[in-house]
Amino acid sequence: MVIGFTNCQKKIKNFFASNLIIKLKKITILLKNYLPMKYLVIVIRTPNFQPEVIEQHRVFLDQLRLKDKLEVSGPFTDKSGGAYILKAESLEEALEIAYRDPIHITKSSIVTVHEWNAK
Repeated sequence: MVIGFTNCQKKIKNFFASNLIIKLKKITILLKNYLPMKYLVIVIRTPNFQPEVIEQHRVFLDQLRLKDKLEVSGPFTDKSGGAYILKAESLEEALEIAYRDPIHITKSSIVTVHEWNAK
């Protein structure tokens, strides 16, 4: 069977396009392995909540922000607690960071950490 020139061009184009897609998928997988994961930290006040710890908590979050470990943070409008998004290499690192939060150390709040596939 003789392949026409335009048909041959299409086959070559499709070959390179499919190879490019495969390479892009591999690059995406590699990048995901090197980019830090996001972790949702939920902070819920306990009956032992100490209002004076809020300032220490804010300083702690500011330090994380300066180290590019904190993406976003804020209190819940009902004053029951708050949440923040950490960037970390692993769940273990995210837990270690979150458990250094003064709000956790003073037992003013219960801190939970969840790996989050936010987009």
